[in-house]
Amino acid sequence: MNATKNIDVVFHVAGLVSYSPLDYALMEEINVRGTANVLKASIENKVGRLIFTSSVVAVGASSKKEILNEESSYDLGKYKLAYYDTKRRAEGLVLEASRKKEIEAVVLNPSVMFGPGDVVKGSRKTHLKVIKGKFPFYPPGGVNVMHVGDAVHAHINAIKMGRSGERYILSGDNLSVHEFFRMLANEGGHRAPRVALPKWFLKMAFYFSRFFKIKTSSDSFLISTLFHFYDSSKARRELDFNPRPAIKGIEDSISWSRAHGFLEN
Repeated sequence: MNATKNIDVVFHVAGLVSYSPLDYALMEEINVRGTANVLKASIENKVGRLIFTSSVVAVGASSKKEILNEESSYDLGKYKLAYYDTKRRAEGLVLEASRKKEIEAVVLNPSVMFGPGDVVKGSRKTHLKVIKGKFPFYPPGGVNVMHVGDAVHAHINAIKMGRSGERYILSGDNLSVHEFFRMLANEGGHRAPRVALPKWFLKMAFYFSRFFKIKTSSDSFLISTLFHFYDSSKARRELDFNPRPAIKGIEDSISWSRAHGFLEN
């Protein structure tokens, strides 16, 4: 509570990322209840504006190659994807409070971010293997990649330029996972993955892991078959968001990783 006293702007960027259904309760506690706590403290201490970092996963994803925007319907609830569901519920709390005029708040939905230092994230384990030429497979889905510096720029602009009660997709290039992995491998100086994993196999692995409650990031099996393609036109118009090509973020990430010894073996 004290952290929000006499504060003009609060950035709530914390959250737990996991693709294991066994972490659902923990993500509910951190992503949803944690956001509720920040929101309550911000309202009670009359914070001027709350900037909430959500994720494009709260917008959704598609089994088809379609580009989603802020108004797209969320059709993933049937899969019970913990990270996706909890980020969506968390941003819903913020947007509802804003619409009730309890607080001025803006929700930002960044896509996959690359840049200096990102390799230390747990979600980068597979990407690091691809960069090192040690991952021969690629799934059939799609991903959106942006430079982390562009996301930071949009967060700062959201203080004065963002409209309260609105959500803004922050996204860069829409790429097939195959294209994305090829970029990673090429920048790492290795051959790109060449073995395509069929959609039916990955979905079977997803349901098998769920049924037997295997302690693994089983949600990633299904997620890798979906297309996470997004339109950032709204943020471009209203937040002066002008994302650089995805390759720039990848280059900066790999340069940092190489300089800090993460690509030595």
